[in-house]
Amino acid sequence: MYRHAGDGIFEVAGVMQGGEFIVSKAATEKHRAELELLNSEKGGPPYEMTYALSLHSSVINTNFLPQFGGLWISWGQFIINRFATAKHLATLERMNAEGNPDSVLHTEATQG
Repeated sequence: MYRHAGDGIFEVAGVMQGGEFIVSKAATEKHRAELELLNSEKGGPPYEMTYALSLHSSVINTNFLPQFGGLWISWGQFIINRFATAKHLATLERMNAEGNPDSVLHTEATQG
């Protein structure tokens, strides 16, 4: 992952293993305490868990990126570990939607 450090300079911000959830800046600001609690959960290999993707799940397959390709992120996003993502995917999607009024899920999250 890369982020803008200022003055046209970009830096490596981290490496994704796969299966992590990137929470938007707005949702992180709104739900930081709960995100930290969820992210503190550790467990067995995530491949032993089933991911219940919704119709609105946004999955980025980074396996097809060119060498040194990556995700461009902004400051303030929160990355949830693979185990916690697999265990709490529906909750993470709801929290992300609640923090982002332009999200497709925002209306569903605030009405249900």
